Amino acid sequence: MEAKKFLTAVAIVICAGLLVAAGTQQHKPARFVPEAKFALEQKDTLVGIQSICVAVDVQPPELANYGITKEAIKTIAEMQLQKNGIKLRKNYYGEDDVPILVVIVNLIKIDMLYHTVGYAGAIDVGLTQSVYLSRKPDIMRMAPTWEAGKTIRVGKNKVQSIREDIIELIDEFSKDYLAMNPKGQPTKEKQQKAIPTKSYCCSVKVR
Repeated sequence: MEAKKFLTAVAIVICAGLLVAAGTQQHKPARFVPEAKFALEQKDTLVGIQSICVAVDVQPPELANYGITKEAIKTIAEMQLQKNGIKLRKNYYGEDDVPILVVIVNLIKIDMLYHTVGYAGAIDVGLTQSVYLSRKPDIMRMAPTWEAGKTIRVGKNKVQSIREDIIELIDEFSKDYLAMNPKGQPTKEKQQKAIPTKSYCCSVKVR
């Protein structure tokens, strides 16, 4: 539950950053789609997505001593997405519908006799994109529409195994993405399962 709250908080921070970046641009209100269908599964919200941005947060910073940095995890996530056939976007402003895949590593130290023996916590991967209120479509907010995660406990000599956990979650996302977007060309029937959205994407440093 705490991990999901943390993921939602990160999504809000990202949303604020995107809105500031797009502040000087004219944003057209979304149109309510009367025939829109409720997304029964979270993978339904992935339909029609052409490309995504990746943002990463890693806590605590000392994980850098084991090679677990924001830059390293971002590279791993992007490479795995591309390997799975998913297109990426970087440093784009004012583009239509560029959701953000947020990867969060949130661990705490396990100490024994004043020495760190390992780490425990959670790894979460979530897709954040712009959503609109059906009753008032001129109101938009960035929110997670797809989430997956796992709790982990690793000894300090096996901290780098976190990379494998991240790849596993990226593959889980990719599986759902490709199920809704076969060969990158979603069918008209599947496109009707989600409401078209608008968003602005930029390179985001999650703090």
